[in-house]
Amino acid sequence: YDFDFESYAKSQINRPDADLRMEYDHIYLLERSKLTRRLIEAEEELEAAIRDARAIGCYWYDYDGTSQCVDHPDDGYRESEEREIAAETDRDRGRIEQWILGQEGPFEDATSISTPHVDEWPIELKKPWDSISMIAEGAERRRIDR
Repeated sequence: YDFDFESYAKSQINRPDADLRMEYDHIYLLERSKLTRRLIEAEEELEAAIRDARAIGCYWYDYDGTSQCVDHPDDGYRESEEREIAAETDRDRGRIEQWILGQEGPFEDATSISTPHVDEWPIELKKPWDSISMIAEGAERRRIDR
């Protein structure tokens, strides 16, 4: 609002600021009211189009993150559709495991045990309660401060 008002005020030369503010407030309110009305109409048209599409059996997956849960009649799968999808799913576990093993990537097999890489950083503790960051000096200190 302030940025838009400042731009409007700069376009109006030699006018009292109080008059400008009141005039701009009115313009701003009218513009926002028109935009709000257009948005409401567009949403109503979208809902009508969705209802019409579903009435003729056209279903699609929304890209905007709908939950696909049955919390609203127009949202997500029906339970019968979910059962049909699950029944058609290929559950050949051996084939799935073979596919997973054939994949290459930075991941490891969950059954493998590997020793984690640990930086060796010898340090002599001056006091048993001192932390490494309190007593580090030189390169070690710069490494901590980064």
